[in-house]
Amino acid sequence: MLREAEMAETTIRHRLTEPTGTVRCTAGVATMQFAMADIIADFLVKYPKVNVFAHAADRTVDIVGENFDLAVRAHSDPLPDSNLVQRTLAPAPWYLFAGTDYIEKNGAPKNPQDLQTHPSLFMMRTGVSPVWRLRHARQARDEVVVPLTPRLIADDMVGLQQAAIKGIGVVALPGYIARAAVQSGALCRILPDWLAGDSTLTALIPYRQGLLPSVRSFLDHLAAEFPKAVLL
Repeated sequence: MLREAEMAETTIRHRLTEPTGTVRCTAGVATMQFAMADIIADFLVKYPKVNVFAHAADRTVDIVGENFDLAVRAHSDPLPDSNLVQRTLAPAPWYLFAGTDYIEKNGAPKNPQDLQTHPSLFMMRTGVSPVWRLRHARQARDEVVVPLTPRLIADDMVGLQQAAIKGIGVVALPGYIARAAVQSGALCRILPDWLAGDSTLTALIPYRQGLLPSVRSFLDHLAAEFPKAVLL
């Protein structure tokens, strides 16, 4: 009887520590589509007893009020102070891209000043004027400010990328957004020695202590895989 009781206790403890159940996560649409889709699929393969509810939305989701276990935020400025626990997942620098056909027809700019002779596509953000502030990736230099008269201003990264692929102009995007298009040959990175901006991918969780094994495993998986997902 004692042996059976010990075996039962061991089984219960194992179930409490083994990742099981459902993880509810939320992220921006582009982040979910271009960075997290493969990461989540790999997690589900690795942890067959865990299910994931993945919610994509470009609004700010109240993860406590809407009962999410975790949110992934892509941001250029520090996130506002809150009671949420933050864990940095990966830097996500912005680069300049143009369609391969566009470069073949028009040539690639050789320096930041050449950008003023090329049409531009601009990601609309609150309080941000249509300029690119470029800095050298390896050398400490003052930034180069490139004023723009964009052919397209939008708050949709997917649409901006598609316009660049069609040859409408040059676009600045986080590298992970354009990664697949670069690998397929649809887009080219231009001025590779220059960065068009900095951003960070951060996970937010409601609390640090008492995370379910499934949520902790998912968070650790994101931290391990995001640095690979954002590389060009």
